Amino acid sequence: MSYKLLIHILEDLKLRNRMDIIANILNSIRSNGDVGASKSHIVEIADVSYMKLREYAPLLDEYQLWKLDDETKLYSITARGLEYLELYHLISELDEVIPRKAEVAMHDLTVD
Repeated sequence: MSYKLLIHILEDLKLRNRMDIIANILNSIRSNGDVGASKSHIVEIADVSYMKLREYAPLLDEYQLWKLDDETKLYSITARGLEYLELYHLISELDEVIPRKAEVAMHDLTVD
């Protein structure tokens, strides 16, 4: 996945909450192994409603993060979906590190 594509996805998603929800959906599929996951499994494990899943399905389709097996009606995560999760985890780690570093820097500025 290219950097430009990631930026495009992030701009489209706008809010961090959307990134979290998509990651939860993809992680719920991945938690079922190579078998794939039903909608009910995704809803239960990702802790999203059916309505929320329906809302996010077009994004997951558009960015080819998951695929539906027409025979089994099970969703599986694609290579792009796995790349999304890798980048999501990196961003999450940075999200934890940056505020701590900023807090330390601010503390150093205020200490005489």
